[in-house]
Amino acid sequence: MLIVGKTLKVHGLKGELKTQCYLDSPDLFKKISVVQLKNKEYVVEQARKSQEYVLLKLKGVDNVDDAKALCNLDVFAEKEKMPPLPDGRYYIADLIGCIVVSGSERVGKIKNVLQYGSADVIVMTKEGKTIMLPWIKGVFLSIDTERKLVHADKDKLSEVAVYED
Repeated sequence: MLIVGKTLKVHGLKGELKTQCYLDSPDLFKKISVVQLKNKEYVVEQARKSQEYVLLKLKGVDNVDDAKALCNLDVFAEKEKMPPLPDGRYYIADLIGCIVVSGSERVGKIKNVLQYGSADVIVMTKEGKTIMLPWIKGVFLSIDTERKLVHADKDKLSEVAVYED
């Protein structure tokens, strides 16, 4: 299961949920047919974009009271049912746990990906220390999520890596 968003509040009187989108685009929600909230599956009747949010209408959630019970919850979808990603794009869940190497040196293990407007930031750990790298062109040479291995450019790493104590 992949986390694809979070319900925030009720929208309108017919059970729609204003949902924060964790996908690259709120439009991708339109391609998801079933979501899971509180370990219960819901058929998506409609997902429409409203600015950077998604207004989510779930089957069986037809009024304000039904929708209130589903506020402030993570929204999950089955990875196998998600739309395919274009080349060079990855689900965060697939990156977490990958080992980052540069040449023969192990740089760290990816623990998180922070999403910011200008660039995502890869958060790694090595020997208890945190290292952060922006996800920018030229830093990562190859990504193999099946083998959980990421190759990084040594010179670029020294330019952009931030080490925390």
